[in-house]
Amino acid sequence: MICLKKLDMKFFETLFDIMPNLVVILDNKGHIIKFNKKAEIVTGYKEEEVLHKNIFDIFILKEELEDVKGVFSQLKRKNFPNRFVNSWITKNGEKRLISWNNTCKIDENDEISFIISIGTDVTEKVKDAERMQKMYDKIEIINKILIHDLQNSLSVLQGYLDLYEETKDDLYLQNIKRIVEENFKTLKRMETATQSSEEFKQKRVKLSKIFEEIEERYQFFSDLIIHFDNVIDTEIEVDDSLYSIFDNLLMNSIMHGNAKNIFISSFKNDNKISIILEDDGKISKLDIKKIIKDLDSYSLGKYSGLALVGKLLKNLNGDISVSENEQGGIRIILSFPESD
Repeated sequence: MICLKKLDMKFFETLFDIMPNLVVILDNKGHIIKFNKKAEIVTGYKEEEVLHKNIFDIFILKEELEDVKGVFSQLKRKNFPNRFVNSWITKNGEKRLISWNNTCKIDENDEISFIISIGTDVTEKVKDAERMQKMYDKIEIINKILIHDLQNSLSVLQGYLDLYEETKDDLYLQNIKRIVEENFKTLKRMETATQSSEEFKQKRVKLSKIFEEIEERYQFFSDLIIHFDNVIDTEIEVDDSLYSIFDNLLMNSIMHGNAKNIFISSFKNDNKISIILEDDGKISKLDIKKIIKDLDSYSLGKYSGLALVGKLLKNLNGDISVSENEQGGIRIILSFPESD
């Protein structure tokens, strides 16, 4: 950025107004002297509304005020040009992130008379980057939990293979075939996760549809019965990672709790939709404490299946609670905001 030694305001006013960037010129106390067309478009203020007003009183967030004043002081100490990124509050209360290039005009006494700031609105670029990072994070989590699901499924498959070798019962052979089919579906989901973000677009889904898919996915477990009760007629906003959450929780009930019956119900309370999963397995209070610890462990950099479940639920704006039920099994409540 060139430090301007002289400034012909009439010439530069025309130049500034055709620039694609925000241009704001301040006096050495922070009062607005020039506010170009792009600045009007981004902030919603007309130039006449902000002329001679102090920039710190109109646009700057309270929590950023000290930092912005620090940059302003640097310029007044002739430490220019400099660059800075901060938020501006628009006329309608929206927050926009602006990247600024700042320089000054020096008068004949070698004093700062004007501060010239040229800004670029980077709000959408930052949002796009955040959305992309969030998608990559979710892909990583999905793949980790799918790997965990595959490991559980392969353990079940091994169990059925052992039973088939002992009994030669075709029922176990049918279960083996169905588990293999499900594993291929899981692998396909992993492939989709790495190639497309479509799987992770949140959409409104009826609870009845979710429960139908769960029932279909677990029909091959001949010694497991899933009971559905009180399926309320409502929708929640989720993506396909919801099924990874259910897969993990149900497989844990089957593999670790030796559950033969799983009971799934739902209720609505305070604009929240809750899904309850209970089983007839046996679990100790110590094991419940371990489950709760595992759910919270993702923030510590650990990647247990339950920790990944907790992370996925947070991405869906959901919550989870775990307790022992009256039969000595586990009771899990998943809560989601009701879809508008």
